[in-house]
Amino acid sequence: MTIGPGYISHVGIRARNYEAMLVWYEQVMGAEIRHQNDFLAFMTFDDEHHRMVIFTVPDTVERPPTANGIDHIGYGVRDHGHLVEIYERLRDMGVPPFGYDFDPKN
Repeated sequence: MTIGPGYISHVGIRARNYEAMLVWYEQVMGAEIRHQNDFLAFMTFDDEHHRMVIFTVPDTVERPPTANGIDHIGYGVRDHGHLVEIYERLRDMGVPPFGYDFDPKN
């Protein structure tokens, strides 16, 4: 008997810069907006209706860097070739890898 869920369906991301976040996820992640209004957008990058909900509310403030909460979300890639394609596309857009040096040959 499985106690936990089968998978994580989506994540909700509160954003101070709502419009900029939508553009970032569209350009960097290739996400598509499935539904949008003035304060939230359902976005996906596959056949699921949405994998992310980007939203904003008036009292959103910066979080201290050492605050508790989700620190990052990891996305998978099909294979090494797919990773290299993503790296090259982002590099050409001026988006450097974060946190480590990436050598597309290895």
